[in-house]
Amino acid sequence: MINSDTLTLYATPTSKFTLFYFHGGGLIFGSRNDLPKDVITFFNNQAITIIAIDYPLAPEMKFDGILASLKQTLTDVIASGNIQSYGFFGRSAGAFLALQLAAFFKPKFIISFYGYSGNRTDWMSTPNRHYLALPKIPERTLQHLISPTILTSASVGERYSLYVHSRQTGVWLSYLGNSLPTINLDILSPVFAWHSIFDPDVPYIESSTIVQGNPQSVLVSSSHRVHELDVQYFEEIKTSLLDWLNKMLTQ
Repeated sequence: MINSDTLTLYATPTSKFTLFYFHGGGLIFGSRNDLPKDVITFFNNQAITIIAIDYPLAPEMKFDGILASLKQTLTDVIASGNIQSYGFFGRSAGAFLALQLAAFFKPKFIISFYGYSGNRTDWMSTPNRHYLALPKIPERTLQHLISPTILTSASVGERYSLYVHSRQTGVWLSYLGNSLPTINLDILSPVFAWHSIFDPDVPYIESSTIVQGNPQSVLVSSSHRVHELDVQYFEEIKTSLLDWLNKMLTQ
């Protein structure tokens, strides 16, 4: 594993493919180093090298700036590493970024864990029932959560409260800039999507819509009442994901 200021490389000596990873956290918190170890091991065992990337966070940076930053980072890394074939992988907001970036880079495939496209934003600007059940975040706490400078990573302890507030009050979309680019799902690279039908954070319909545009895309559904499925339940999809990966990598 090699670390730099914004990149972490999870390499394998027999690497045959590169997978760019984008972390979740509602674009408000998170880090490139949050990927569970068993997920890293799974991909490395398939001779896949993972390059995990940090990016500027909202609300200090709006979405257009976040996307522009990632486009430049990817362009530089692909060129400097002479990477000919690659895929995108994201969890939640990271999957959203992977889907948005796919319109510019055309990865061989996309892996989306409980992600969303950004084509529908009504649920992003509506108070969320799950978060409304949590204690309200005091105003004095919020004042200390927004940084005077751009952040490229933030722990759950540092910024989760800001995300909770944005979902309780329906201001999440405004943190990102009020509107998001739409993407043409009909021309997407093949997508492997994993999502719970009872996801309390991101609606299941997001993933079911994402996979409709490409006959090679698949959706594996779960009934666990959690958002971050892979933290506890990654074992349940290993076989399905491996079968799909083998098909993608041999084409």
